[in-house]
Amino acid sequence: MPSSPEKTANSSPVHAAAPSLGGVLQQNFTTTNVSDSDMLAEVKRVWEEHQYLVDPHTAVALVAAHRLRWVGEEVVILATAHACKFEEALKRALGQGTLKRLLASHAAAMRPPQVQKMLALKERRCGIFRGDARPGRMRLCGACV
Repeated sequence: MPSSPEKTANSSPVHAAAPSLGGVLQQNFTTTNVSDSDMLAEVKRVWEEHQYLVDPHTAVALVAAHRLRWVGEEVVILATAHACKFEEALKRALGQGTLKRLLASHAAAMRPPQVQKMLALKERRCGIFRGDARPGRMRLCGACV
């Protein structure tokens, strides 16, 4: 038969406190922070050593993995973003000249056809606004219809 919880002076049961989510996370995960300058330096390092252009998110993961991994541990990083989405960060990491040369010599890889098509579109800003004074009534602006 399971034991019953202890009783307090007012006869309400006392249960052992469940571990907090923060406590569980601290026991099972290690974290670090990565500055913009560390991220930019990693983008540059990976390019110079491997001629592979990583996006800023992947660079952050690489820096964190280098800082936190134990000797002999294998690390897997899944890079899911394309570097072409982050031209401003790449310019800061590699320099304007390097980025221009990359864009000129690797245009198809740097800007796949789908991205080129998107970049050729006219930029529109759109909003949703109240169509009338009744609560919950919304309509698209005229440019989006």
